[in-house]
Amino acid sequence: MLTQALKVQEESGELAQAVLGVLGENPRKGVTHTLDDCLNEALDVALVAVRCQPDSQAAGVAEAEASRR
Repeated sequence: MLTQALKVQEESGELAQAVLGVLGENPRKGVTHTLDDCLNEALDVALVAVRCQPDSQAAGVAEAEASRR
């Protein structure tokens, strides 16, 4: 569970990077991401967070991930 919590943090960082990329906040790079990139990263955060739940509550996660890809 602790490694999953770290994975949530990692995915959150990727979401933050995508948001900054949409806004063009890095003057050297400009706009580097789309809103779809942000949505995909937000879904990754949510899926990893659900995986932190006990298995009985996260039974549909693998199915949701498979349908998303």
